[in-house]
Amino acid sequence: MVRCWAGWNRQLAAMRKLIAALFVFALQAFPAVAQQFPSVPPSTVIGRIGNGQAGPSEAIRFATLTQQLYPVQSANLIYAGPTTGAAAFPTFRALVGADLPVPGASSLGGVKSLACSTSNWFSSLSTAGAFGCTQPNFTDLLGTISTAQIAASAVTNAKLANMAALTLKGNATASTAAPTDIDITALPSKASPGGTDIVLIQDASASNAFKKTTVSGIGTAAGVSSIDAVTGAFTTGGGVKSTGSVLQRDFTEATQTSVGPANNTSISTSNIMVGDGVTNCRITPVKSGRLHFGIQGNTTTSGGANITLQLRYGTGAGPAAGAAATGSQAGATRVFSVNPATANVDFAFEGVITGFALSTAVWYDIAAVATSGTGSVINQSCGAFEF
Repeated sequence: MVRCWAGWNRQLAAMRKLIAALFVFALQAFPAVAQQFPSVPPSTVIGRIGNGQAGPSEAIRFATLTQQLYPVQSANLIYAGPTTGAAAFPTFRALVGADLPVPGASSLGGVKSLACSTSNWFSSLSTAGAFGCTQPNFTDLLGTISTAQIAASAVTNAKLANMAALTLKGNATASTAAPTDIDITALPSKASPGGTDIVLIQDASASNAFKKTTVSGIGTAAGVSSIDAVTGAFTTGGGVKSTGSVLQRDFTEATQTSVGPANNTSISTSNIMVGDGVTNCRITPVKSGRLHFGIQGNTTTSGGANITLQLRYGTGAGPAAGAAATGSQAGATRVFSVNPATANVDFAFEGVITGFALSTAVWYDIAAVATSGTGSVINQSCGAFEF
């Protein structure tokens, strides 16, 4: 067994010597590889292009070599490995989605096709290359809308700004301006409108349609153009009221009646007031300030002398009995002759006075004076009314 292993080692040593000799022979037999091309042109490689026939080496340009390695291909093909499965040598094939990287925030990549529906736009792109679609809001848009972009009659009344109560939309200035909410008082006024001035009306017989007429037309339609040659607005008052289109006397004027004012038995030769206007003979005008008032009664004297009586009136507090004659006289002074001394002579006074202030109390009374001795004014009644 030992002799066999020794023989095998001798054979290995002999083989090593043979291989070394062949290597030296090869170097000596083919020295021309480096000598035939002392310099190589740029963008070239050393080799041989032929139709399977041997021949000398040559410098081959990269462009020529590429055409030989990659012959003419159909359009839209790439030189790449397999689309799926295990690794394999590259070939020319069509590009597939898996060949593309997904897009990143700072890197390019492939995306998936997507058609947005009507009025939608591309609003997002995921890292998987998928687009997202949404409908834009007005807040997504920049700029302002122009009048040319608004279709005619597209803005409805409901889309206008709310208006203040009892106003019109218009321009109350004397120049061009944006419309505002105005009322009639904001418009310029005309103190004396002419008969041909235009007035806006609503025609009740035509579903209240807006129409126009003239100032004189309104006057004619009203039926009365003037009263006592006076035109314009009239107001009721002074004892006159209106019911519909009829003027009527106002029957709510003040009235007053009183029976039994106090007797006054102290009439002397001094002209004094009887005192009827303190409480009984008073009235307060409320409508016209025009009054009718009167006092009736009897007079007598102690000695059959004459007695002189007057109807007087005033405002405010009435004079007390025995006060000096005061106020304004209504009507004539009347002298009564009492004979015999015990006789009672009737008297009656009436007065119509205008121009009293409304809501101010008016008194009326008798002023009396005897020519001698003493006299009396008794059995009186008084009354007044406004008209």
